[in-house]
Amino acid sequence: MRVDKIVAKVQISKTKARYHLEYRVQTKLLTVELNHVKIGRPERLYKGLGK
Repeated sequence: MRVDKIVAKVQISKTKARYHLEYRVQTKLLTVELNHVKIGRPERLYKGLGK
């Protein structure tokens, strides 16, 4: 899931959402995949590990 979709659902700032998502990546609750687009920075796609 992309950060902007998460922000729209839970109504918190993009910075706060990224902080929490990256923490969950470090604790191995989520994985992150880079989606390289033609223009701009790559998107970070977060996925649950289904534990």
